[in-house]
Amino acid sequence: MKDIIISNPQKVLDEAIANACGLKRYKKTISDLYRYDVSQDEDYKKNFVAYYKVRRDKDWLDKYFKFLQDNKQNKPLTFEEVFNFLSSIKHNTKYGKQCTEEASFSSKLLATINPEYPIWDSRVIKFLEISVPKNSLDKKIAIIEAYQRLKESIDKFINTDEGKKCIEEFDARFPDYKDISKVKKIDTYLWNLGKE
Repeated sequence: MKDIIISNPQKVLDEAIANACGLKRYKKTISDLYRYDVSQDEDYKKNFVAYYKVRRDKDWLDKYFKFLQDNKQNKPLTFEEVFNFLSSIKHNTKYGKQCTEEASFSSKLLATINPEYPIWDSRVIKFLEISVPKNSLDKKIAIIEAYQRLKESIDKFINTDEGKKCIEEFDARFPDYKDISKVKKIDTYLWNLGKE
């Protein structure tokens, strides 16, 4: 029988946590964005879809990745622009082909192009107590405003002592991911807190 030797158990555990948070897949998604025509590269699309859990039909995904490719150099791109475009694309639903509000997938595309923007995640939104009024006259405008509140909340937190401490701890624990944005680091914390 082979003796068990683990020379750096902390590193093993930290790598397992990083993988559970999808940091390796995320870093690949960001770094490969400018290496390929992402509308054509099947490996890129497969990694992106797996990381962000984008569950839509092929026609919708083709338009999504074409938009990503066409706009990947467009840093001033706004959530509203992405959201309005994606919310106008029909996809297969249990009620047939329909357009739906695409807050989450819009934020994922935007955050890939510009990592200074956060991801719209239902757990994070709930944790931060950001809501979209159910009976708002224009749900799209309400979602756009809620996303702005999400961005403002995260930007504000990053500059607090507690936010700085979270980023320092992230960098100490995950040195291979120090170069990802502060927003993504806080996003990772909030996503995990929202699981509780």
